[in-house]
Amino acid sequence: MQIHERVFDVHRDRQTIFITQLSSPRVVNELLYHLHEAVDQKTHTNLVLDFQGCTSAFPNVCAPVAGILEFYQHEKKIEIEFRNVPRTLEKVHFLNPVVLGTVDLNRVSSLDMVWKFASSLEVNDLVTAFVKDVSGKIVCEPGLLQSLEWCMNEVMDNVIQHASPTIGTQHGYVMVQVHEQNQRVALCVYDYGQGIYNSLKGHALAPKSCVDAITMAIREGVTRDKKIGQGNGLWGLQRIIQFNDGLLTILSGKGCFSFDGKNFLQNSDQTSIDKDHQSTTVDFQLNCHKTVSIAEVLNGFYPINHRIERMEDDPTKTIPYRLKDQASGTGTRQSGKRIRNEILNLTKESPYRIVIDFDGISVVSSSFADELVGKLVVELGFTEFTQRIQLTGMNDFIAPVMNRSVAQRIAESLHQ
Repeated sequence: MQIHERVFDVHRDRQTIFITQLSSPRVVNELLYHLHEAVDQKTHTNLVLDFQGCTSAFPNVCAPVAGILEFYQHEKKIEIEFRNVPRTLEKVHFLNPVVLGTVDLNRVSSLDMVWKFASSLEVNDLVTAFVKDVSGKIVCEPGLLQSLEWCMNEVMDNVIQHASPTIGTQHGYVMVQVHEQNQRVALCVYDYGQGIYNSLKGHALAPKSCVDAITMAIREGVTRDKKIGQGNGLWGLQRIIQFNDGLLTILSGKGCFSFDGKNFLQNSDQTSIDKDHQSTTVDFQLNCHKTVSIAEVLNGFYPINHRIERMEDDPTKTIPYRLKDQASGTGTRQSGKRIRNEILNLTKESPYRIVIDFDGISVVSSSFADELVGKLVVELGFTEFTQRIQLTGMNDFIAPVMNRSVAQRIAESLHQ
């Protein structure tokens, strides 16, 4: 176990552990240190976690902390009382991760909260929701959303397939955020399973350490069982991150492998739960303003973009986009922005014309019309807008609102 001479963000006073922030991944190591000290040395069997003054919450802290706390409560049967949890942290759900079926993904954004998943079906539903919500949050360069979808599927499926010695018995924790200021998508997947070293120790290459196991796992074609997978998930992830100028950290057992945008780094000073639960954290960020040629990155392999394929209508060469199916409605500027971002992302992912269908919509607000159509015309330019976008199904109330919004937005752009 690593001995921390200085503790910056977590400290303990008897049975109370104080956590002052959830924005730096070092919190995870520090929390484990204090949990070991309090529980493994039989100092206390019930604990208090105090979060007073803690407001920020990032995926690479919240997802691991959620899993670690559930492990100590459910596996080690430690009673934990939570105190002074700010409302901003309650919204993240890291103290009670969200399980599919308890919320309606069509009504609630999947971003900025910790999810718990335990099956391939849940992985599919969550990844679909993540990509849709990211698409509505930020406009991405070509290939980015497909790369994000591919990476999330591979990393989350690894939890189901490899985290436990018994296939399909492990669950994981995931959280996704969009950092609009620096134009990045941040994602973290965590499980408190056996870890990469234990998973690969029977492999023909026989890793000598946790770091060795991680570096082995990111090689093309390395997997513990070819009947389960081809071993391209972590290899493809690190290739995409490298080409995208993104960030990547993989933690498992005592090992850490990371790419900081320029250099590959590794160390062996991490803290794990125990030798049987070495855990794995995959933490990465993608640069939304950097194009990704996924076929080039994956050496000629081009995965089918199932999300776009499901949306495209091949006979008409269009993508129908029905506004009545959008839970955010047509009354607010925020909704108009989300839908405009989705439409712009579709123009980058498919050559088909996008048909925005107003059928079933009786009223739209002027702010919604301006944010969606007025700004679309300006951003795409009139010629490209008429070539790529079609508006249909507008009634006698909506059409004049749209016309006025477009005219005002074009007039404003001409005078800038």
